[in-house]
Amino acid sequence: MRAINIVTHCATCEDLDERDLKRYNVCESHKEKSNVRSSEEDDLRKFVLNSKFNNYTLYDHYFWNYTIPQISKEFDLLRIGENSVINIELKREANEDKIKKQLKQNNYYLKALNKQVYTFCYITCNNILYEYHSEDDSLQIIKFDDLNINLQNQEMLIDKGIDDMFEPSKFLVSPFNKMNEFLNDEYFLTDQQVNIKKIFYKY
Repeated sequence: MRAINIVTHCATCEDLDERDLKRYNVCESHKEKSNVRSSEEDDLRKFVLNSKFNNYTLYDHYFWNYTIPQISKEFDLLRIGENSVINIELKREANEDKIKKQLKQNNYYLKALNKQVYTFCYITCNNILYEYHSEDDSLQIIKFDDLNINLQNQEMLIDKGIDDMFEPSKFLVSPFNKMNEFLNDEYFLTDQQVNIKKIFYKY
């Protein structure tokens, strides 16, 4: 998968229908397939319009709609540098409990990259940006200027080879030999396990 410039991406995708949108995402990012929806593209467009970063390069080097191989875990935006990784989730609306739960889980996985991890969530309906702090397990409303600083401080950004950085075997936790991680929801499910879970909760 290849990283993209999200300004260029949004300008190109603005008038595409769902079918052409998926095709463009595959070609642009060199993915095998794309599950991105028009509503997600709308959220990304609002993020770009409202962020107003002071440097155009801060819109570059994003992995958009990335899914970890073999694990049903998706990240909206990932920007990975030599010294830090920044994750930005985009939502139309969500309560703080759900935001915190997702960002906490994202932080758990991303810290395995052995870099400083920053996790954010942008709510498009009210233009609010949250940051999750793992040190005290808290959620804070911040300004785009704060995110801007974190982006500027990233060094040696990568733009491809993201799959090589993630090893799913580290996170397929067994409840029998890693009880604490399992009880703390610090695990991910394979696609097959997710389907079984969906079937189970129907009954």
